[in-house]
Amino acid sequence: QRLLASTSPEYYAAVLRSREVAEEILRTRFAGVPGDSGATLMELLGVGGPSPEIRLSRAVRRFGKRVTTSVDKRTGIVELSVEMPAPALAAAVADAMIASLNRFNVERKQSQSREQRRFAERRRAAAEEELRSAESALLAFLQANRQYRGAPLLEYEAARLERAVQQKQEVFLSLSQAYEQ
Repeated sequence: QRLLASTSPEYYAAVLRSREVAEEILRTRFAGVPGDSGATLMELLGVGGPSPEIRLSRAVRRFGKRVTTSVDKRTGIVELSVEMPAPALAAAVADAMIASLNRFNVERKQSQSREQRRFAERRRAAAEEELRSAESALLAFLQANRQYRGAPLLEYEAARLERAVQQKQEVFLSLSQAYEQ
């Protein structure tokens, strides 16, 4: 099967070869494949061992020898090849691996989105506090200096405080938009 990668093709190839994907696929039941009765891939491969951990470790190694990935640098296409005792089983395993990769990709994107939202939320709250502080400073200045026009230093200070408020408003609005997205 071929998979068009939207991120780094090498990254997706590595995920397909990862131990996590291998363990998930080895524990998957493949019903309807000729010659099996809904057994896990580990059982279908006939992996033995004195303990479940050793069987799984052996199965991961054996599975890794049956799976290859390659990346076409020019097109960004990841190719997955699976060798199994039966062609139908190989196709089912490849489909399960692509489904696992897709689930991983969705979970990764959801996790990134959650973290971005949390960051934007925290930064937005801090920006709001900074805006309120700048507005308070401008208000205090205006209350203390009702007649500041005509005094160069007071006009300069008023302009500086107004610029600070405007800048903080822009940051706050930008972060509010990012949070909403």
